Amino acid sequence: MFGGKKDVLYSYLSQDNINWRNVVYRITNWLLTKVTVRQDHKNSPLPAVLIADDTDLPKTGMHMESIGKIFSHVHQKCILGYKALMLCWSDGRTQFMLDFSLH
Repeated sequence: MFGGKKDVLYSYLSQDNINWRNVVYRITNWLLTKVTVRQDHKNSPLPAVLIADDTDLPKTGMHMESIGKIFSHVHQKCILGYKALMLCWSDGRTQFMLDFSLH
């Protein structure tokens, strides 16, 4: 799948000048074109849906960058961590992330 060594991949992933939202959009768009032409997708009785999710990512380490207090709807209290907001598309068989945001 990837012809280079892992150092090249890690170097690419650590660059802060890459528009990661655009990378996710392009990959998702390419995958959606592959899924929507499948025959089992066209004949499926399952509806295609959008899923909005807010997930708590609690603090797990000693040193974490830009950590803050977030309100957890699960625990009904404030915790230290991040809030991940995600928008996904699903046809009942497959699921793709359309957009994301970490707060």
